[in-house]
This record gives sequence, structure tokens and C-alpha cells, in this order.
Amino acid sequence: KGITRSLRDTDRRAMTELEQKNKELARALEELKAAQAELLQQERLKRDLEIASKVQRSILPAQLPAIPGFEFSVQSRPAREVGGDFYDIIEVSDDTFALVVADVSGKSWQAAIFMAIVRALLLREASEHLSPAETMQKIHSQIMKTSTAEMFVTMFYGLVNTKDNRMRFVRAGHDRPILYRAMTRSMELLSPPGRFIGLWPELIIEEAETTLQPGDCLVCYSDGVPDARNAQGDVFGLDRLLAVVGAKGHLSTSELSAAIIESLDNFTGDTPQTDDITVLLVKAIKQETNL
Repeated sequence: KGITRSLRDTDRRAMTELEQKNKELARALEELKAAQAELLQQERLKRDLEIASKVQRSILPAQLPAIPGFEFSVQSRPAREVGGDFYDIIEVSDDTFALVVADVSGKSWQAAIFMAIVRALLLREASEHLSPAETMQKIHSQIMKTSTAEMFVTMFYGLVNTKDNRMRFVRAGHDRPILYRAMTRSMELLSPPGRFIGLWPELIIEEAETTLQPGDCLVCYSDGVPDARNAQGDVFGLDRLLAVVGAKGHLSTSELSAAIIESLDNFTGDTPQTDDITVLLVKAIKQETNL
């Protein structure tokens, strides 16, 4: 009887241990499945980002056009594989070009797709030769009708007449561009009121107008520039940007844009970039006349 009881106790312990090991094995199997699913999800996300990055690169202009009487330069650096900023110089007609700097909410493949939609709408409406305010209203209306994504876009959009250098423009919730005046070496902030596009049902936006004299330089940028932070948590800010433009606004657009980025990089140091950075410069230059 003692031997039988001992064998039963041994069998019971063995069964308990076996059950425990089976539970541990099942738990390990579930953890393995979860890890595989996460890895698969990461691979899918990586592929999605790669595709979206290609889409974004195809959307942004490979080079800016050459337009007599004007000089352009751009610096653009996304914070991730896919950014939400976009920019362009669009030749609307023989004597008019459009300029745009915009920032789509979000920094993912959804932002890249939304960016593509907004740009397509912009190109279509710009070709209709509408005013900047009318163009924004049309884009906003289409987005509110068709988009189900909880996304919006800020935008600075201007139309420049190359005959008289007159620029009509709107600012749909975007950061205020800086206009450097060559004659007085002074600066203006272009700040007509305007709401984000695609956010609220009613788009409130006002159009303004100015003239670009020879030597004047328009500095458009996304919020990734003034909002950039250093290791201490301080922001680069508008004042530092104004200081660079004020000191170097007389330079060429390529030199000024490089100076802005250099100043920004010196300020942030090794701090990781958390937002897209875009700087688009438009400068009116004196054209030589053949006698």
C-alpha cells in the first residue's frame, strides 16, 4: 500500500508538473504568435511608409521653375520617412505664377495621401485662374465633402503677376511669412487672418495684396522652423528667424536659405528633429534690359 500511495503521489506530481509545463508552453506559444504578429505589423508599416515616401517624393517638385525676374530656393527636411509639409512654384499662365507652402496634420502615410489629395485640388483650382481666396474656398469645400479623415492643412498661397510684381495672397492658419524689403532693409510679417483648411465647416479667410520690389525677398516656412527645440527645451522661435533674415536678406535665395538652416542646426545641435522643416524663398530681381 505504501508503495502504491508513493507511485500515486509521484504520478500526481508528474501530472501537475506536466500541466504546468503545458500552460507555460501555451503561454510561450501565445507570446511567440503576438511577437510574430507585431513583427508582421512592423514590416507592413515599413512597407507602407516606403510606398508613402515614394508618393511624397513624386509629389514634391524635383526642381523649381526658372521665371524671369525672380529667384527661388527651397530647403525641406521631413522629420520621419514621410512628412506632412509640401511646397511648390506653379506656372499658372505666361504672366502669373503661384507659390505655396503647406503643412498637413500628421506625419504618417495618411498625411502623405492627404497631401497628394490637397495638391491635386490645388493644381486643378489654380488652373482656373481664381483669386487666392476663391481657390482656398474651393479646396476647403471639396475636402469637407469627400474626406472622412480627421485631418486638416495649413497653407500660405500667393499669386504673383510677373508684369507688375503684384502678389495677392492668403494665409490659411499657416505661420506668417517674412517679407524682407531691400530698399529699407526692414521686414514685414504677412498676417491676413485665415482658418485651417478642412477643419471647420466654414472657412474664414481674407485676401491681401503687396508688391515685390527688386531685391525684396519672401521667406515662407513651416512651423517646424520656429518650433524646433534644443537640448534645454528652448524653441528656435520667430525672433531668431527674423534675426537671420534681417542680417542676410540681401543675399541670394540659396545663400539665405542655407544660412537659415545653418542657424537652426547650430541652435538644435544633436536634438532629434520632431517636425518637418520647410523653407521656401522667393526673391524679385532686377531684369537686365537690352538697349
